Amino acid sequence: MHTFLNVERYRVQLAFGLCLIFFSIFITFAQETEFVTRSGTNLVLNDRPFYAVGVNCYYLQNLAAYGDTFHIDEVFQEAKQIDVTVIRTWGFFDHSNSTNPAVIQYLPKQFNESGLKALDLVIAKAREYSIRLIIPLVNNWEDYGGMNQYVRWYAESFPKQNASLEKIEQRIITGAEGRYYRYRVSGSYTHDDFYSNTTIVQWYKEYISTILNRTNTITKIKYKNGPVVLAW
Repeated sequence: MHTFLNVERYRVQLAFGLCLIFFSIFITFAQETEFVTRSGTNLVLNDRPFYAVGVNCYYLQNLAAYGDTFHIDEVFQEAKQIDVTVIRTWGFFDHSNSTNPAVIQYLPKQFNESGLKALDLVIAKAREYSIRLIIPLVNNWEDYGGMNQYVRWYAESFPKQNASLEKIEQRIITGAEGRYYRYRVSGSYTHDDFYSNTTIVQWYKEYISTILNRTNTITKIKYKNGPVVLAW
């Protein structure tokens, strides 16, 4: 009789454990397949409030480009341990050095596949750890290229002499932690041309389209169809 009770208790414990495992897998699967949406002023996931507990790890794509998966896993593991739900990380690296494996765009509409595959890995890792991403696609500051790189590319393609050049004062706009951008980029072209020059605006729109319509080489999911990205 005693042995029978022990067997029954074991069966109940096993069934309960399997239910917990199934429930955990179901929750994780639901998180990975459902988009975070907005309801009024709240974020919602699966009809429940979604709370963004976030950190900034802008450099993940750069780590991936150089094969440093150890530190990428370390970031996601530690984030998971302290209940982080969202990580902000860069989805751009605009620079004319096409030999740098981390560079994503080395000329307007010219892409470095190694840089894109590095971003693939970051998104795949976020999905693996069930952590959402916020992915900016350009930088206001000059780090990683930024808006001024688009203006610089345009200035190189369409140089111009402007009699009013001397009236355009060079100013260094500074931000926190040493971030900055130069107001006058090249000749009479300025930082503001990123917003007003129709060609530059179109280049940026095409960059957005390329990123959102890319199919991740690891997950086989188009970026725009992947719920792991909370916002762009």
